[in-house]
Amino acid sequence: MKYLITIVAIGILFNAGGVLAQAPETLDEAKQIGETMWGYLERIFGGIFRAVWNLLDNEVEKRKPEAQEEFQKEIQEMKEDIPKTTKTIWERLKDLWN
Repeated sequence: MKYLITIVAIGILFNAGGVLAQAPETLDEAKQIGETMWGYLERIFGGIFRAVWNLLDNEVEKRKPEAQEEFQKEIQEMKEDIPKTTKTIWERLKDLWN
């Protein structure tokens, strides 16, 4: 329901500005309408997007050292586990003949 209201509100804003008074006849007109609509959206929602982006960026930076440390632990575990679980080509050939 929120999305429907948002779409209707945006449509009203664009029509009120005369952006969608008639269908574009050329690609240049369509491009101009698209750029105008993008400008409206950027002005309306730009601050919200920037705030969310900054919040996420700060959270990622805060957790980055911990994630890198955990990643290094996982790499070390894999290096230790791989020799235990894999067979060499020679061992596989011997298993085929047995």
